[in-house]
Amino acid sequence: MFEANNQREQHATKRRCDRGFTLIEMLFVLIIMALLAGIATPRYFSTITNQQLAAVQRKIQTDLAYAQRCARLKSKKQKIQFDVLNDSYTLKKIPDLDRPGTEFQVQLDQGPYNATIVSANFGGPSVLTYDAYGVPVTGGSIVVRVRDQDLTFTISNASGTGDIVVTKAMAVLQ
Repeated sequence: MFEANNQREQHATKRRCDRGFTLIEMLFVLIIMALLAGIATPRYFSTITNQQLAAVQRKIQTDLAYAQRCARLKSKKQKIQFDVLNDSYTLKKIPDLDRPGTEFQVQLDQGPYNATIVSANFGGPSVLTYDAYGVPVTGGSIVVRVRDQDLTFTISNASGTGDIVVTKAMAVLQ
């Protein structure tokens, strides 16, 4: 008798294992996966945006400091031309190390930056000029956008050092 009960239990256990998952179990798993994706996706894109903003900030600050140093070393004016339509800027009369025979140019709308230049204002044309001492001839600002975030670079000529102040804000989309 004990053996017959044992065989029935084994047979019942085997049938339960062969059945697989019920529709309800599958729905619960899908709901949990959707919730996790709903939480993770915005955070992922926020992280990507912050990394791109940091890369743009480092690149522009480094290139502005490089142009300033070149002006001091050569004791000549150094210009940086900002092209708002093409989301790029050019360090005039500085050779590009990656492309011999061309001027140093940075394209911000391509990877890893994927940014747009919203505006570049230096009291007239979109040109920042450092004098022979590395001081900006006029102060001004550059606004760069990555997704829904703006970075504003404010270049001051008041102190005689060409200080750069960077502020971050949410973009006002129109």
